[in-house]
Amino acid sequence: MAFIKDYLNEHGATGARRLARIIQEEFGLSVHPRSIERALARKKKRQAPPA
Repeated sequence: MAFIKDYLNEHGATGARRLARIIQEEFGLSVHPRSIERALARKKKRQAPPA
């Protein structure tokens, strides 16, 4: 997630499919795009201010 966070900060909005390909190229890890989407949604949900 740290890599994804840094990548998004540097390059702006990027789709989960592209992020999955970049992770495969950089680290040799296969990550399903939906897993990236869920992780980003969890992170966003935790940062939301209480209602």
